[in-house]
Amino acid sequence: MLPLSTQSILVHDMTARNEYLQGVKALLPVVPGVLPFAAICGMASVEAGMRVPEAFGFSFIVNAGASQLVALQLLDKHAGAFLVVLAVLVVNLRFTMYSAALAPYLRNAPSWARWVGGWVLSDQAFGVSVIRMEQGGTYRFYIGTAVSMVFLWQLGNAMGIFLGALIPSAWQLDFAVPLCFLALIFPVLRDRPCCVAAVLGGSVAVWAAPLPYNLGLMAGAFAGIAAGLLAELRGGRK
Repeated sequence: MLPLSTQSILVHDMTARNEYLQGVKALLPVVPGVLPFAAICGMASVEAGMRVPEAFGFSFIVNAGASQLVALQLLDKHAGAFLVVLAVLVVNLRFTMYSAALAPYLRNAPSWARWVGGWVLSDQAFGVSVIRMEQGGTYRFYIGTAVSMVFLWQLGNAMGIFLGALIPSAWQLDFAVPLCFLALIFPVLRDRPCCVAAVLGGSVAVWAAPLPYNLGLMAGAFAGIAAGLLAELRGGRK
């Protein structure tokens, strides 16, 4: 029979491994939306003139679909490096809000988990993880989800890079972009402020969709945040 201390270590290791796997499994429902979206980004990189290593490096470093598309659109129009970087930073402002929301749950996580967790943060990883974290999930669940999302994103980009030319133009894959985000909305519609934020943010995003460089998405995000905060403040006064 194993010593009690050894048994405790084995149980801890099994529990930790199970949390990582739960994070991986939780990502499965968003796969149908993520792969086509990532493939679009991969195709766009090749169409912009990037070679295969450059396209992979670009996808791996940026690791954010909306930012990749914005940067590629600007590069295609021969915009300066400063403007490209500025546009990407603006589009990625939402990640500061995600980070602030996740920070309390990662406060006691190891340093490596916080460093890795910051880089692998994505819309999907946040949307899937934040609900579980509120229910007592640990950093392991988040890392399992977020790291899996990175691999999934790179797989989709690879499909676009290598197979993009074989995809018929009649296949309109653009539907995957809103689908990718819609899959994250419904699980968090649990109270009035969330519903108000979703309805108003979605409406503004649709209305502002014609804006260039995915600015409609940012407009919808800020409108939704403002509406949700206002609804929460008004609800608290009653």
